[in-house]
Amino acid sequence: MPTYADLLFSKEANDTLADYIRDRIRDRVADPEVAELQCPNDHAYATKRSLFETNYYEAFNEDHVELVDVRSNPGGRRVPLPGAGGVVVGVVGSCWSAGCG
Repeated sequence: MPTYADLLFSKEANDTLADYIRDRIRDRVADPEVAELQCPNDHAYATKRSLFETNYYEAFNEDHVELVDVRSNPGGRRVPLPGAGGVVVGVVGSCWSAGCG
């Protein structure tokens, strides 16, 4: 990161890279709605951990993976999975498990 120190001090430089990162997320996630939910828009790039090269974004292209948007579904309300008879669980307190209640 020292090579790109202006990213932390120049909004223009950070916005340029953030646009590039959002485009790469859109390239990796097949569903446009899911891709947009994954695109960081509420913080400057490099202020939170980047998830590239871990296959994190590609995982959302798998049939058995579904994104739970806790911003539009706060408090960990459980959302039925269409056709699967199960549930997608958001945050319940500080718990991220289907066993939490």
